[in-house]
Amino acid sequence: METREFEHVVYEKDGPVARIILNNPEAANAQSAQMVHGVNEALDDAQYDYEIKVVILKANGKGFC
Repeated sequence: METREFEHVVYEKDGPVARIILNNPEAANAQSAQMVHGVNEALDDAQYDYEIKVVILKANGKGFC
């Protein structure tokens, strides 16, 4: 498994599956400019990696915004 960390976002690749994990549970994973930037970078990575077939978006903690 390959992992990259952005501010408030973790991006994991495991074979054909990519996971974008919102990682700011202290703020209920509320959207911020840093989080949007991290999600966009992770989505770009998945888009141009032809091995990726599935992208899962989830969050650490109880909040998912």
